[in-house]
Amino acid sequence: MEQNRSQLFSKDQIPATFEQTIKAKWGNEVEATPARSNGNYAGPVVADDKFVAQKVSDKSVVFHERNAIDFKSNVNMEKRDKENRLNDVQMSIRYENDKAKAYFHDPQRANINVMFAKIEKEAGEQLKGKSLDTFTKQLEGIKTSMIEKHKERQDAAFKERTGQSHDRPADQPAKPAPAKRAERTDNER
Repeated sequence: MEQNRSQLFSKDQIPATFEQTIKAKWGNEVEATPARSNGNYAGPVVADDKFVAQKVSDKSVVFHERNAIDFKSNVNMEKRDKENRLNDVQMSIRYENDKAKAYFHDPQRANINVMFAKIEKEAGEQLKGKSLDTFTKQLEGIKTSMIEKHKERQDAAFKERTGQSHDRPADQPAKPAPAKRAERTDNER
């Protein structure tokens, strides 16, 4: 069953001044398009009071209607929205029909997840039975270790920058990537 992927609003609704701001920040060559229903997008954002622009590739920016996005996935995300401090935040914005949820996105961690998903898929094609199970368990352990080391480096950099520790629950698991778009996973903090 194919999902509807229609544009959620007309590009004409985006204020020209906001589009100019985006082109000044990310370059005149970027193509700006409205978000599509059931879409998943990841990248840094710039927001005004009505729209959120998100750079999803070097040449592509997607515009979201701010009031269609639920920023309550994380207390810090909700606070940033209320204080209008969303600019330059790496986000994953996922739509279910025309309503979206925003999550913090860590591109490096997403790359780790994608890399391991590809390795696991390839191993599944080459290994069978018990050896696949053993390999998959070992691979999961290596991935968990890499993600923990990545979090430790991020936390150390944050502490060095701010003099504060991250308030991150130690047992907060990473959400599994959606099966359809492994290359655009989110990684909540």
